[in-house]
Amino acid sequence: MKIGIFYFSATGNTADLAKVMKSTLESKHNIVEIRKFEEGWFKNYNDFDFFIFGSPKHYEYIPLFFLNWI
Repeated sequence: MKIGIFYFSATGNTADLAKVMKSTLESKHNIVEIRKFEEGWFKNYNDFDFFIFGSPKHYEYIPLFFLNWI
């Protein structure tokens, strides 16, 4: 399977989790691409089987700009 991980990380914690998820999924013979929110969306998004979205929780909600993007 081809999996895309798209995340926002202000402090690096979500980035670390995304990297662990990538490593774990690749160990199960998946193809994984990882992108930061700042880098923009995947140009070849039709090539993916599914996506994982990651964002930190600020107080009670995920950051508003990420929520608006979704």
